[in-house]
Formats: sequence, structure tokens, C-alpha cells
Amino acid sequence: MDRLPAISQLKVLDLGVGLGAALIGRHFADIGAAVQRLEPSNGDPFHDVYPAYGVLRSGGAAIDQSAFDAAVRAADIIITGGEDYPGLEQPRDAEQIAALNGRAIVLELSGGVDGEGAARPAVDLLAQARSGMCFEQFSDKPLAWALPMPSFAMALQGMVGVWAGLVARERTGEGQIVRTSLQHGAAMVCMPDRIVYERDDTASLSEIPLDVRQLIFECADGGWIQFAMQRPGALARVYGVLGIPGEVDPLDTGAKRPDAPPRDFFGDFDLFASYVRKFTRPDLLQAFWDNGIPADAVLKPGENWDDEQTNINGIIRTGADGVRSVALPIQIKAGAKVAPAPLAPLADKTAGPLAGVRVVGLGTFIAGPYVGKALADLGADVIKVDGPGGDPNTKVYSAWWCCNTGKRSIVLDIKTPEGREVLRRLCASADIVHNNFRPGVADRLGIGPKDLRREAPNVLTLESSAYGATGPKATLAGLDPILQAISGQEVRAGGAGNPPLWYRTAVVDYTTGSLGSISLLMGLYERSISGTLLDAQVNLLDSSLYLMSELIQTPDGAFIGAPTVDAEQLGLNPAERLYATRDGWLAVAARSPEMAARLAACLGLDLGPRAGWREATTQVIAAAFAKLDTDAALAALADAEVWAEPCLSLQDGAMERDAGAVAAGLTRTFQDPRYGRIVATGALVQLSKTPAPGPGRAPHFGEHTGELLRDLGYSAAQVEDYLGTRTVA
Repeated sequence: MDRLPAISQLKVLDLGVGLGAALIGRHFADIGAAVQRLEPSNGDPFHDVYPAYGVLRSGGAAIDQSAFDAAVRAADIIITGGEDYPGLEQPRDAEQIAALNGRAIVLELSGGVDGEGAARPAVDLLAQARSGMCFEQFSDKPLAWALPMPSFAMALQGMVGVWAGLVARERTGEGQIVRTSLQHGAAMVCMPDRIVYERDDTASLSEIPLDVRQLIFECADGGWIQFAMQRPGALARVYGVLGIPGEVDPLDTGAKRPDAPPRDFFGDFDLFASYVRKFTRPDLLQAFWDNGIPADAVLKPGENWDDEQTNINGIIRTGADGVRSVALPIQIKAGAKVAPAPLAPLADKTAGPLAGVRVVGLGTFIAGPYVGKALADLGADVIKVDGPGGDPNTKVYSAWWCCNTGKRSIVLDIKTPEGREVLRRLCASADIVHNNFRPGVADRLGIGPKDLRREAPNVLTLESSAYGATGPKATLAGLDPILQAISGQEVRAGGAGNPPLWYRTAVVDYTTGSLGSISLLMGLYERSISGTLLDAQVNLLDSSLYLMSELIQTPDGAFIGAPTVDAEQLGLNPAERLYATRDGWLAVAARSPEMAARLAACLGLDLGPRAGWREATTQVIAAAFAKLDTDAALAALADAEVWAEPCLSLQDGAMERDAGAVAAGLTRTFQDPRYGRIVATGALVQLSKTPAPGPGRAPHFGEHTGELLRDLGYSAAQVEDYLGTRTVA
């Protein structure tokens, strides 16, 4: 990444602990900020929890307690909180730290709260259980996520909040406290299934069902493959590649069949499986790629680290000690240098840190639109540009809603000269323009960075792609499931001895969109101080590997970290696992030897030291919990000071029924002309002095076309003519 004059002057004091805090600290080290690290006085236990922890922490300079006060007063950013571990001594809280430095952005990470507002243990599995994440996959049992997505999402939201705070500081002269939690991270993952509509219709009821089978199949050579269908004609092309006889509708996308059983939601599973078995994986992949079908290999964690596309992207780095790990998943180039362009002072702090910033977003599905959604939550004027055919993601409307709240909508046919002229004027009015076209398309449309700056000299840009801007896979289509496959997430999720499993929520897409938002907030900060304009790129491949940041490769070639779940898909070890009770499920996290001993005593078991617990131990603990009711088990565990949570099922729009989410401020009510009252997820990060206004409702297709045309200077007659000829709507 190019050196960035303003960002490289930032001073970061990292007091946080655990995976989420480590990811944030590493982000700032990788972008060139000066990071100082002060560990807890009794040591950081997470060096023994995550094999990659030392690598993630290697970007900062260690200091001792005697330097604490001076480091706090000098810092621009201070990271506090993080994961919990029994007996861990935490530094002073965010309020105390903020009182020492009024210009610092103080980030506080936590586990979240219960329905009474009381803090809950910050353990990823417990956040999964309490939020309903564990029941996002199957209808008859929970799933423990091998991917600690609440931790990653908390880190991403923390970065969004810190950069928003820095932008706000340039507008107010004040620092502030930024808060997010594992609870907020889990909410990001579960957004579509938490929406409640007062009035439903076919679109609002559309969803990817529980128990769904993705198109993941074993080939003749034993390799696994995944493909997807989304565009008109895809089904016919898949039939042609696989040699399946019979005629199909030549326009059939093959995607999302809501009337089919979950097994066949994405297509006739058994039919496809029988034909895929006739091909070797390399031959079938090439055939799919030649026919424009999104597809890739299902690989083990780390198996694609030496892939040519991965190497071109530079997402895997090698340390001086020969250890390989995941690098910064954002590519940033310093573009033109202009006069510093600070944003206007905030006259109304409640309008959000990005009030007055205009964002033009050209993109569909999730990864592209989610970039703008996060900026709209912070007060930006975000304009979604769609073609006359609309966004295909509206077929799963709740997923579309979550990525487009707070935006305005304009419809342009940019294949016509008139539509391209409107787009030119719109982009010329923007601070930020982003897209998720395939590489090269923006330049062909005249909206690449160089073209945009002829009209808007200060514009910041972001391009999101599937595999990267250059390389052998750059032009291939890519979707969230395909990148879950190649990165190793599906092998992790499937667990020991099971077929690969796709996480039903779009974790790679949400991560890519969040990284895009972070890069643009960095751009606003850099532009305001140094006048350096940033051109950023993110892609699904790098994001999928970023979600493998727990994984490292030692100099002898061995991969360690990023473990898979057990064969029952209920946990990573007996002490940190989901267990069935007589009337439900609960999650236990006995993180220390002492807490594990108290767990055993609570259940009346003699299990020996935690370090020796194995699969047989799991079965003994499971048998003990199976004799207890959930409430009684949780009460006994609380008395024994063992961390545990009920494993809740929060499907069917349960956001407003989740007392913990309500107490955490995670719910928001909207009024929609089509659906009436809508209750959905609110802001995922909280700022103390420039509170993000949170999302407004999602726009209806083309709702603001006329309004935006008038904003751009078109006369009433021109607007009427444009609308009448459907050039723009």
C-alpha cells in the first residue's frame, strides 16, 4: 500500500485483548500508523488461545505500565476491551481513559448486554448462542460456527466507528468514545432473518430456507466443487456442461426456487450430484468457467495460499521468521494530490459524522450495496443507481433491505446517451463513487477514477470485485458461496468427517462491504488533512481469506489455527461447546482450567484437567446436561461461576422479541408505504458525541429519480420527459 501522509502520522494505543482487538490493532499497523501495545498486567492469555495471535500482535511496539499515562495523552486512537478470560485484569474503562485525552477516539469492545442491560461475557460462542446465530442453519439443531464471525464483525464495526470518529474529529475538534460488541457483530450476520413486516407479501416472505443444500458436490477424483446460478440462461448452461438431457427454459436463472424443499432450493440436488460425479474437478471447473458459471474448488484452510490469483493479490505475507499469514485485505493507491479538502464543521452533531457527504453507489447483490449502507448509517447521502432491470437481490427481499437502508434510489439506463449524461452529472456532485462491476467495466463506462476526476477533482473511489483487478481469475464471476468454498470456510463449517457446509448467511459479502466502507472513511480522513485522494479496491477472495486470519503456516509448511468443528458440529472442544438439555440447548465456555474444574464439579463429574479433555469427555458432559432442564442448568452454572448462555432460536423476525437486542439499542422501527411498520436491525456501532443517526428505511425502486434529477439542475419539463421515456425510471 502506498504511504499515506496523514494516516501514517496517527498514533494508536492498543490496550485490547482477544481476536477482535488484535485484528483492529493489526489493521492500523498495516496501514502505517504507529501502534503501541500495552498488555494486561497479568499477561495476555490469548497468546495461548489463538496460534496466530503473536503474528496479529507483531505490528505494534510493546510498552510497559510506566508509559501508560504518556501514551494515552499522545494517542489519536485508543483500543480497549475485547474478549473475556477468567482472571484477566482489564485496564481502566473507556470513560476514564477518554477523560485523560479529549481528542482521542476511544474504542470500547465488549460482549454485549442481556435484557436487563447487564454485561455478558465476551466469548464468541456465547454471543453466537445468545443472538440466535446458532439456529441460522438447521431447523432441528443448532450449529456452532467454526468461523468466529461475531469477533470478525465486531472488529469491522470497530474500525468503521474509529474512522468515522476521526472524520468527525476533523469537523468538531473533539474526540469521543466508540462502542461495539460481539452482540453487534452477531447482529450484522443475522440481519435478514430479524426483520418484522406489518404487512407481508411474496417479496418480503422470500428467504433462503433453513436446511438448505448449496450446490456442493464431490467429483470423480474425490475433489469437491461448488457452483452457483444467478443469471438468465444459467440453468441451460449448467445442463449443457453436465450433459443432462432434456429441455429447460432458456431464460431460467436456475436460482432460488421457493416452492421446492430446502434440499432443492438452489436446484435439483440429487440430479446434479449424479452428473458431477462423472467429471474430475479440474475439467469440470474449466467447463463451468468457459460457460460463465460461477464455480470454484472446495478447499481446506490454507490450501489456496499458493494459488496464482492469491499470490497476485498479495493477500498472504511471509514474516522475517518465515511464518506466513493473512495480510491487509484492502488495496489502496494514493491518487492525485489536491489542496486539503476538510468537510464543513458539523452544525448538528446528531446528523452523523458524514452529514453532507454524497456517495454514489453502482452495484447489486450484497457486497457492493453494503458499502453504502454503512456510510448511510453514519449520515451520508447515499444514492443507489440501478439499471431498468433492478437489483437481482430483491428476489430475497430482506437481504436486499439490509444492504440498502437509508439510501435514495435512482434508475438510469446507462446504455443510452441520456442515461450516461445523468450519471456523469450525478458522479460530478459526489464525494465518493463506488461500484462492484467486473474489472474494466467502470473504465468502459467512463466512470473509472481518472474519468471521474475530470468532473469531480476531489472524488474518492472504490472498486469491489470477485477475485481482484488482475490475474487469471479477475474476469470470473464470483459469489459469496463460491468464496466460502475456496477459502476453506466450508470445510471448517462441515466438521470432522462431514461434507463441506456453506454458512447460510453472506459472511464474505458483508465482510467485503465493511472493508469497502472502511477504505472510504480512510479516504475522507486523508483527503481532509493532506489532500491525497485514495483509490481503493476490495474483493471477495481477499475478504474470504481475511476471515481466515486465525490461520498461520509455519516455515516447515504446516498450517495451524482456524480449527474445524467436531463431527456433531457443536463446538471446537468439550469445554467450549453447545450441549442439549432436556428441553433445549445451551452454550458453555469454560475457558480456564479453574473454570473447567468448576464445570465438572457442577455436573458431579470427575473429568481430570481441562488440557486432557477429548471426545470421550464431550460425551460424558453431554449425558449430564441431557438430564437437566435449561433454566436449572444455567442457574447451577451461574452459581458455579461458569460462563454459559441459552442457545436461542430467533428466526421469523424476532429482533423486537430479543430483550438483549432491545437493551443494546440494536432494534429500529421504520414506516414503509408498502409494508407498514418494519422492525429491523439498527446501528451496529455507537458514537458518544456525534451519534450515527442509524438507518432510514430502504428506498423503493426508482423512488427518488425525479427528486435527484431536479437536484442536478434538470427542469421540470426535462424531468417529465425523462420519466416519460423511461430513460431513468
